[in-house]
Amino acid sequence: MRQALLLVQSDAAGQADDDVAEYARILEAGGAGEIVIASDPAHLDQLMSARRLLQPALQAARGASLNEDVTVPRSQLQALLTGLQEISSELLIPISTGGHLGDGNLHPVIGFNPDLPAEVDAAHRAFKRVIQLAVTLGGSASGEHGIGLLKQAHLDDELGLAVREPAAPRQARVRPRQPAEPGKKALAARFENSQDRHFQQWISGVWLC
Repeated sequence: MRQALLLVQSDAAGQADDDVAEYARILEAGGAGEIVIASDPAHLDQLMSARRLLQPALQAARGASLNEDVTVPRSQLQALLTGLQEISSELLIPISTGGHLGDGNLHPVIGFNPDLPAEVDAAHRAFKRVIQLAVTLGGSASGEHGIGLLKQAHLDDELGLAVREPAAPRQARVRPRQPAEPGKKALAARFENSQDRHFQQWISGVWLC
């Protein structure tokens, strides 16, 4: 049985109470098992701690984790979540998922025991399959955190050499004094390091666990 925690916030000045009441009505109609409304900042922080503790909790339970950052069109969110459950069941590896429903950006966390070679292998196979699933559904290997070393091997599955290789000369022109580290930076502009302000995405609102 799958369980989900949906956190919804309103930042509309003067109508937050009405928004929250409407959210509660929709969730009740949708069959929510329990609806909790924060009554003060401390209560809100307590509820939001579920978002912050997802990865640490899985790491504590399993010993280590691989953290994903995939994005799909919102119309494919259900297919992605179903696919994640299938990958978890087939490889016998836990996958807990947080994310931003509003923009289709999910963060599957793959837990494994780093002292068991079979689990390490299963975790890396799951990591690869999650990326392939997202790309197959019309999405991307990264929604906001960039590619990095772990995903670099899978970058060509999405972009292909025809897209990635021509980006190198452009990168040299854009940042002549800050060349990319060989083997450490994806060169496609759409996957620029998240420290670049233009590419940062500060997403708030809905979090799925």
